[in-house]
Amino acid sequence: MAYKSLYRTYRPQTFKDVAGQEAIITTLKHAIDEKKIAHAYLFCGPRGTGKTTVAKLLAKAVNCTGNPKPCGECENCKQIENGTAPRIPQSDDFTLAPMLDKEMSKIDWQNKSALEIKNLVRGLNPIMGTYSFLDGKKFKFWKVEILLSQPEYESQDNGTIIKSDSKDGLYIKAKDGIIKVLEIQAENAKKMNIGDFLRGNALEVGKKFE
Repeated sequence: MAYKSLYRTYRPQTFKDVAGQEAIITTLKHAIDEKKIAHAYLFCGPRGTGKTTVAKLLAKAVNCTGNPKPCGECENCKQIENGTAPRIPQSDDFTLAPMLDKEMSKIDWQNKSALEIKNLVRGLNPIMGTYSFLDGKKFKFWKVEILLSQPEYESQDNGTIIKSDSKDGLYIKAKDGIIKVLEIQAENAKKMNIGDFLRGNALEVGKKFE
């Protein structure tokens, strides 16, 4: 007979067998009974608190054809208990989200608006961060704000630094607006808020991010 670990041998097979997670079990049972299953569930907690157990019970309940759910008697429940339930492979066709790559995170100052740049920075934090080059050095932008365009800067190229000091911050001309940088990271350095960064690093006004 094949060895079976104790936690698998005595794992609860129905919601009523679970001890110590009454609030979670009640919430899940109500969702199942009312047919209001969320598109995803995240189970968090230290080791041994029942994350895997409750996840398996939820999977059984969603696929159960008996009553109460999970019944533990129908074919679906038995397959999940035995680890023989069919798995549906997921291909790239199942999602509309594009695969991320480094080129997507590079800021296009010439063609992207200030709002598009802000959304890019926000969307890639904390995954990989957006980046741009200044004098051949790579800088990552982790947090920015948008300011309205000002007439005196309209003649400046997009990506040009229009203000840079530790008190006021770093301002960069962008299409349809001005990007105010709040958090930045130089190459091979740690992420810093812009005030601390500019106290130790000078970024010259008139220089242009590429």
